[in-house]
Amino acid sequence: MVASGQLVRATDLSEVKTHGVHVNEWLAQRRRDLYIPWSKLMGHRMDIFVDWLIMEVPLIQCDRKLRKRNGYTSDLIERSLTLYSVMSGAIKKDPRL
Repeated sequence: MVASGQLVRATDLSEVKTHGVHVNEWLAQRRRDLYIPWSKLMGHRMDIFVDWLIMEVPLIQCDRKLRKRNGYTSDLIERSLTLYSVMSGAIKKDPRL
């Protein structure tokens, strides 16, 4: 079994091209202006993202953990990621928000 793809490696970000701003500064600005406000809006729902994205818990188990109907977690993730996209300017405001 080859596991080299899963190893953490240091990355030299000096070669990444941005719009006149050093990439480390750009990442810090995005975290401050976008990610932190979004994660505060998410509140306790961030646990769902950690379970689903990092811990790879199936959505059906997340629904059971929350004692909600099937599909609740997937709807929540979709709405939350749509909100993040709207906040970042990647898409225009969605009427479902």
